[in-house]
Amino acid sequence: PGPGRLAANAVGLRGEPYLLGGYEVAGNGTETSHTSLQRFDLRTGRWEDMAPLPIPIDDAGVVAWRDRYIVVISGWSNAGNVDAVQLYDADDNSWSAATPFPGTPVFGQAAAIDGDELILIDGVASTVRDGFVLVNQSWKATLNPLAPTEIEWISLGEHPGPARYRAAAGTSLAGSLWWHGGTSEPYNFDGLRYDNGQPATPLASTLSYSNGQFSTMEVVDKPSATMDHRALVPCGPRLLSVGGLNSEARATSETWSILGVAEPN
Repeated sequence: PGPGRLAANAVGLRGEPYLLGGYEVAGNGTETSHTSLQRFDLRTGRWEDMAPLPIPIDDAGVVAWRDRYIVVISGWSNAGNVDAVQLYDADDNSWSAATPFPGTPVFGQAAAIDGDELILIDGVASTVRDGFVLVNQSWKATLNPLAPTEIEWISLGEHPGPARYRAAAGTSLAGSLWWHGGTSEPYNFDGLRYDNGQPATPLASTLSYSNGQFSTMEVVDKPSATMDHRALVPCGPRLLSVGGLNSEARATSETWSILGVAEPN
């Protein structure tokens, strides 16, 4: 339902897909962020409107937590980035404001979660002087099921390897967190860089986090570099990278998988 959207997020919660936020672009170039949250009923094949986001958002860091909550961190809201953390409770179909994100407010960041520990990296900041600037940042959030809106944030500083914009993020069965692809060259919805109007160059590399450490050495580069992702989708022992934009700023239907520490295949 509703118009087509860019930069929406989707998560799986209680065995069903939830779609939230995103933005649409009018003919004159005006961008409008959305507040919609919708659940797809796999039994009936129909969409259901859920409680809307308090703050319209797109290009946010989004994870499902404890098969009950959706955590929405920062992102772009109509005219700029926000530091808001919005928490959805599926038990009563309601939203609450959680502890704000203390890092640089960004859009196009990527978040992954294992248990009650969430790691968010990077994103693009908007400044009056420099325009759209990629930020290398990593933050750990400790979530408390007894007080869901109270989040303990700790800065992990800059992670190894390049900063990533619109990377795919996910969690393996072993509990390690993964970020794949994206780009170090911020671009608009058309895949063209903000600074020179040329196609952005996607990354083929992968970043992981386990046992309190980041690593860029566990997986070789994917043969086909892609950007403009939201998530690495878990499927058994594998994590799947689906679609994205290629080096010509064209959408691709390619699907790739990562298995443990083996090469993508």
